[in-house]
Amino acid sequence: MHTAVFSIVSPNYRHYARVLMDSMQRNHPDWDRFVLFVGDPSVQGSDGEPFTSVPLDALPLPNPRQFCFRYTIVELNTAVKPWMFEHLFARGYDRVIYFDPDIVIYSPLAELDAAPPQTFITLTPHLTGSIEGDEHPSERTILQAGTYNLGFLVVTRQPALSRFLAWWKGRLEFQCLVDPARGLFVDQKWMDLAPGLFPDVSILRHDGYNVAYWNLRQRSVVMTNGATTVNDQTLRFFHFSGFDATLPERVSRHDGKLRLVQVGHARKLIEDYRAALHAAGSASFKNARYGFAVFADGTRVPDAARAAYRKSNELQAAAGSDPFARPELFRELRDPLAKRMNKRALRMLLRVKPLAQWLPRPVRGALRDFMVGRREATSEER
Repeated sequence: MHTAVFSIVSPNYRHYARVLMDSMQRNHPDWDRFVLFVGDPSVQGSDGEPFTSVPLDALPLPNPRQFCFRYTIVELNTAVKPWMFEHLFARGYDRVIYFDPDIVIYSPLAELDAAPPQTFITLTPHLTGSIEGDEHPSERTILQAGTYNLGFLVVTRQPALSRFLAWWKGRLEFQCLVDPARGLFVDQKWMDLAPGLFPDVSILRHDGYNVAYWNLRQRSVVMTNGATTVNDQTLRFFHFSGFDATLPERVSRHDGKLRLVQVGHARKLIEDYRAALHAAGSASFKNARYGFAVFADGTRVPDAARAAYRKSNELQAAAGSDPFARPELFRELRDPLAKRMNKRALRMLLRVKPLAQWLPRPVRGALRDFMVGRREATSEER
């Protein structure tokens, strides 16, 4: 089966994509590999990379500047997913597989090739074992995030393909949000509906797929004589969701309690992953500029501005075809955290006022405006 594999990253995650696609090349050298770059002002070529780079403007997003403005970096990187599936199917592939960039493949995905020929969509559940109690991660928090983990998705060319992609694009164009209170968690919650809406949706319950912090308490990773198993099944891929090199004793920044010393042989996988990311250039890419972080004048786009834009027809009309070109419409909008920081900064300014009076007047004014947030400082979102 003619197969394409892809991931989606912003420029600060290129090293993650390298590690993922290196592992894919080792296990499935016959599958073509692609990486979609979102918010990269100048997508580098694919020379020497274990994948083919695809710029975001290769996708026919509806009203692309508006599309990119309404979403945060996490939301946007998931919202464009169905358009990339469509792009690769248009290139003639029979099967397209998506992986989150923070994944490593450890053995061939034999179960995919062994699936019945009519299989249309393959999903993996977050959990294949129950969780007692209500501390995160719990069954309740999994319900809030979605039954299936969309860090992995397989779609095969079948008669329902066009209908599925049209449905999915229609939902993610405006409703790919991290908003659990409204029942939304980017693309994942929508996919809960897929087994009911579309035929031949397969739920792959193999414990060696999508091993991650949320199921490590139910899945035992064991390394013996060079082979790695999970609950006595071969490890296919590990999802290093929430990996944070600045938290060396934690499995994931999303789980405040799970420590490396508690996960047995999975600890070596995580430590090896840390080394692989470093070798792939993490120091060079982790601070790379995100192209949709700022307005045209260089000031930062706060998340509060994106939320206000989504909710206001009047603001959308005033911003026109390119909200990034209209920073003046959003001057008074700041993120809640920034507002709290600015209040603390103002209190600090009042305490140091006797010292500040010795500064030149222009410097005092600029310092005051910056600390209380009257001007947005240029920054780069990653």
